[in-house]
Amino acid sequence: EDMPDRQEVVTDHFSLEYIGNLKPNQNVEALYQAVSELVIGDPGFAKDFKLNFTGNVDEYLMEKVCTSFGLQSIVHVRPYLPHQEAVERMVHANMLLFIVPHAENNRLIITGKLFEYMASGTPMLSIGPVDGDASQLIAEGNRGPMVDYIDKEGIKSALRRQYSLWKKD
Repeated sequence: EDMPDRQEVVTDHFSLEYIGNLKPNQNVEALYQAVSELVIGDPGFAKDFKLNFTGNVDEYLMEKVCTSFGLQSIVHVRPYLPHQEAVERMVHANMLLFIVPHAENNRLIITGKLFEYMASGTPMLSIGPVDGDASQLIAEGNRGPMVDYIDKEGIKSALRRQYSLWKKD
């Protein structure tokens, strides 16, 4: 009931969106390496791609992402939004980034964000334990595979695939 009706999303850039609180235990270096390699290796992707974070984002993590991986020009951080505005952003994104925190027993972690992301209908890049409960829910909901934290090639493949679909439409 929280989700607005899904409408055709037309954007002038391809964005990967993380919406919510991003903590240090959600740092996925393979993601930033993958994005950096795609930006360096594909001028079209570099021109079209944005990595957006909306919400409370760990400052150290963002500094590391921008400086260590050279992503300053494509990373955009927006402040926390009220819930309904955040949901609107989910529905109108090109692709949502879901990260299961690195934690003990993280195979058992299922967050409220996961259900909202799934309900949005927006394509997802999900990163976490591939044998976990969240992975199973994502697979059962036909929302794509869960990619392991260190699977840089799997992350690149998911981004390339969705970017290609975005370019066609």
